[in-house]
Amino acid sequence: MSLGAFAQTVTSDEHRYFDNTVNDLYEGWTFGLQFSLGMAYKFNETYSIGIVFSGQSDLSKLETTNNASFNDEQKITGLNTIGFLFIWDL
Repeated sequence: MSLGAFAQTVTSDEHRYFDNTVNDLYEGWTFGLQFSLGMAYKFNETYSIGIVFSGQSDLSKLETTNNASFNDEQKITGLNTIGFLFIWDL
């Protein structure tokens, strides 16, 4: 199990519309919290496999740049993933 804070930024973005393409609409940093919970089964002294569930949510919003034709803020309120876990003890 893990719990922690994160910070992220958009380095580049591209939005395609019917007749044009606009680049780099969002700027700034977002901050939030993330957690994960997993279980693993140990086959022997070296290998384990399992499953993990992770969740992430922003506490702040990304804002549009000055060259954007609209004013919009982006905030991820819930990003959940399920994955497989493979552990190899060296």
